[in-house]
Amino acid sequence: MRTINMSFRISIGDILVISGLAYSIGKTLTAGRKSAPAEFGEVQNQLFAISNALKLLSATLRQEGVPNTEGAVEPEEDEILGRMVENCQTTLQHLDGVLKSYPELRTDIDKEYDDETARKRWRRQFKENIKKIKWTAEGADLDKLRQNLATHINALNLAIAARGCIQTGRTKAQVDLVHGMLGEIHEWYLNNLKNVPTTPGRSKAANSGSAGYCASSKQGRSELELTFSVNLDISNHSLCVKTAFNPDLLRTQGTRIFRCLCGNHDDLDYTLLPVSLLVRLTNERPTWRIHAFSRAHNSAVSLLLSNMPSAYIADFKSFVAELALVQGLRASSTTGASSMLMYTSVRGDGCGYLSVLNTQSDTAGFRQEIRSITITSNELRYIVESIDSVQMLHYMMMMFPHPSEMTEKENLGFLPCRNAEIVLHTKSTMDGSDNGDITQLIVQFDHLTVVDEIGHTQGVLLKGVTGKAYLRNDEHLDIHQADIELTFTSHEAAASCWSSVNSLQRYLFLSYLQYQRLEEITSFRSNIGDVMIRDMQLLDAQATVVQDPITNGQRMIVSSKCGSKFVTMILSSAASGSLLVGGSGTASNLPAYFIDINTERTRVVEQSSGVISSFALLPEEDTNMSLCDV
Repeated sequence: MRTINMSFRISIGDILVISGLAYSIGKTLTAGRKSAPAEFGEVQNQLFAISNALKLLSATLRQEGVPNTEGAVEPEEDEILGRMVENCQTTLQHLDGVLKSYPELRTDIDKEYDDETARKRWRRQFKENIKKIKWTAEGADLDKLRQNLATHINALNLAIAARGCIQTGRTKAQVDLVHGMLGEIHEWYLNNLKNVPTTPGRSKAANSGSAGYCASSKQGRSELELTFSVNLDISNHSLCVKTAFNPDLLRTQGTRIFRCLCGNHDDLDYTLLPVSLLVRLTNERPTWRIHAFSRAHNSAVSLLLSNMPSAYIADFKSFVAELALVQGLRASSTTGASSMLMYTSVRGDGCGYLSVLNTQSDTAGFRQEIRSITITSNELRYIVESIDSVQMLHYMMMMFPHPSEMTEKENLGFLPCRNAEIVLHTKSTMDGSDNGDITQLIVQFDHLTVVDEIGHTQGVLLKGVTGKAYLRNDEHLDIHQADIELTFTSHEAAASCWSSVNSLQRYLFLSYLQYQRLEEITSFRSNIGDVMIRDMQLLDAQATVVQDPITNGQRMIVSSKCGSKFVTMILSSAASGSLLVGGSGTASNLPAYFIDINTERTRVVEQSSGVISSFALLPEEDTNMSLCDV
């Protein structure tokens, strides 16, 4: 078979050729399936899944208007997809060569033997050869081949889902741009043309005004650009007080991350690393951390981004998700995206997921001070000692269904997970004698988990949590409804741990108030325009009713387009989103939370919503209680 040289230019015809190769190999292994060796069962299914994924990818590109000869997508997306397809092609061509070199591996050969003795001899030769064959180009065994095929399936399905998100985002951005331009034109019309008498000089005035509109519009967009400050993480040294993202960052690898807008720092020469993600910290001021490569110091550095205008919080978070998606695609096209920062997985429902680190809580005050961990479940206790490291993490996940299950259903992109995790690693033993030892412990908790600081034991107790314990023999144990106590060498370390857990729980609570979470159901969504709820004005707002399938609880999230103001109302099980859709009826007061995000902090206030009537929530009794400043 010829080698397809795409030079990272996507060709629908080439993709279909590779899809056909995967299908034909699968058919070769499938012939006489009842007598096919069990070792080939998963490989056969994976080959058909790859064939289906490639067909769906070609259909997706065709819908986007990509020609059959060369791709017309963005260079970065083109490069990532090209690398994925070429890696898949390499694996398939090697497997095809193996089957041609070892004809006894083909299951249809079994049919050619009429004599039972000859058939048994073939099967014996097969079992002897299957362990000797180099199934991958790197010379690995059949298990590694299955892992490689699974990686290709996940990567292709992720690419298809990602393109759907990207295209949806571009369409929405274009609609928003047109909407904004129409608004500006209307405003210019009111200011310049309305009530102006028609005179011979009108045409000249209109032309003059139009030129002024174009110039002022461009200037206005520049002034209102998303900006932020950049500091070095460890020293907190300020690098630039007014910075923006390089518009070519997500399109071309190796470009600078930032561009200085203050005019004083043209030396912001930082580029992305494979581990570069924007991760939210849980301190009071909205701050994100990113690891980048400094060309000036020829090393990796940690940078802090903060002070983004509240009017551009949604834009900043949208960029966080876009960067995570691009980095996930890049990793999937090379290493399979498996690390603590991001990884792909397949759940019991058959759907694939890309998990990306979203939030991280500080553990510097206690990471070297953990004396032991006690797990108590069903009156049984297990004590883990010699803790090597600890991290407190929260992930966001994006689902990419199996190709056979993909529909026109809206892809919601990244959604925050319900739980955060405490990840603890133990120190490795030299002799490795006890295969039952725990090497890694993952403790999951949410914003409602009871967390107590225990003074007399210098410990922190998390009640009724779930998790996993990974053993030295590569097995794992599921943990359900357990009490887990972390004991420390000092009261200060215990207090630091409790504070870190508490700050992450506050972030989970904020996430619950602002967004639909993974596995939750959207029962209603509508754009409701500008609304005033009590004394909070939400411009170009959207109302979303979300249902939790575990508790059956419902909440209505009203969010401003800028992403800095939210009102979340707790609904009864019979309530629906129609409460905010026109009409003259009213509804009674609802428990509500008002969230206001600025550059310094996020303020949450609990109070009644007021009486709901037509698009507006009219205040009734003023029951007002400040919850927290996060």
